[in-house]
Formats: sequence, C-alpha cells, structure tokens
Amino acid sequence: PGVLGVPSGTFDVETEQFLSPESSAGPPICCGANKTGEAVLTSASLVSGQVTEDFSGTRLRFSGDANGKIAARTSATYSVGSGASLDIRAQANKTHTCSDHFMYFSASTSEVWNWARTAGVVRVAWNCNSMVIYTANEGPSLSCPANRLYNVSVTINEQAIMFDVPACGSLSAAWTLGAASFYTYIGADQDEGASAPSDWLDVTVGTCASDANATCAAAGTYTRVDAGSNSSAPVTCVGVSA
Repeated sequence: PGVLGVPSGTFDVETEQFLSPESSAGPPICCGANKTGEAVLTSASLVSGQVTEDFSGTRLRFSGDANGKIAARTSATYSVGSGASLDIRAQANKTHTCSDHFMYFSASTSEVWNWARTAGVVRVAWNCNSMVIYTANEGPSLSCPANRLYNVSVTINEQAIMFDVPACGSLSAAWTLGAASFYTYIGADQDEGASAPSDWLDVTVGTCASDANATCAAAGTYTRVDAGSNSSAPVTCVGVSA
C-alpha cells in the first residue's frame, strides 16, 4: 500500500513517475517458520552515513562520492554461525550508468567504502554496469547494465554469500567473516555526483535458523539452495522470479 496517500509502487527519480514494483510476491526468503527479526531499514535504524532522505522506510536516498567514507550501517549486529543465515531483500533503482548501489559487511563500526578486496570486509555492489562481490580473495562479476528498478536478494550463511538479481542472474563467493558478529552497511557511490542520487527501496533484513527439512511455498517462485556442496548443510531459499 502507499504511504501517507502516496500511490503504491516506486518513485522513479529520473522520470518523476511512479513505477509498479517488479513481480516479487511470494513466500519469505527463508523456508519454514524460522524467520526472525525481520525489519525494514530506515534512517532511524542506521548509524551515520550518507542518507539524505527517508520516506517512512520506503526509500533511502544516497548521493555523492562515497569512496573512502563510512557508509550508513545498522545499529544492530548479525551473525551466521551455527547454521543461521542472514537474508536481505530490497529494490535498487538504477537510473544512471554508474548509480553504483552497494552493501558491505564488517565487524568494524567505522569501515569505509572502497572498490578493493579488503581483509575483514565482504562487499556486494553494482560497479557501473556489472554486479560484483568483493572479498579478501575473490571478485566475481556479472553484467547487469539496464537502467531500471531491480529486485535484489543478498543471502549469507557461514559458507557463502549469494547476490541475486533475478533480472540479471546470481553471484556467489565464500563467506570470509566466519561466525563473528558483523554490521550491515548500505549506500551508493555515484560517478555523476550529487545531481544523480541513488535510491534503495523497501530494504528488509531478517535472520533465519537452520531448517534443513523445510520446503518452499509457491513452487517456481523460490528455489532451495544448499549451503555449499554438502546436502546436509542448512538450507535457505532465494528468489528466482524476474
């Protein structure tokens, strides 16, 4: 539903029109009834960073050069030890070639954004027209060039991080932060500067306990993904619908 009389859907800052959301209806990201602590990120739940506007939790707007700066982060920490997983769902409104939406994860309360592989940090982002994951050891990428509204899922367990954009595909890399608690940072780094702000929309974060025997509702909308190659490992569900 809309907020404060605003039409439902997403406001496109480029065309000044509301867009219908991508088809994303379906069951929770996690199978079964194990999802806990799901919350919408708002400016009130974030610490510092470059948030310039917050519309009742539906839109977080970021503008300017974020390189070398501390991005907005959650006040709460998360952990993926003992079979738990962290699941983030959001929409990213890519309006320019280098809107450069990003999230990153670190145990530090003052970790800066940069475009490098860094020990103790895991990053997911658009690097202009490519989706990327940066860990200390890996940097997989995938073309995702269109300027449009994207559904985004980031799923983390103790073995791997998965960056899923149904319209383009999925990336994964080994999770290098182990079972230690970490913060979630969110922002954007526009090459075009403050005149081309980037919007994250409807960002929800939830944690899940291990649920190896669960099944997913709405077959065809979500798929089961084993953590690593061990079939007995914890199972999470990630969106696959475009």
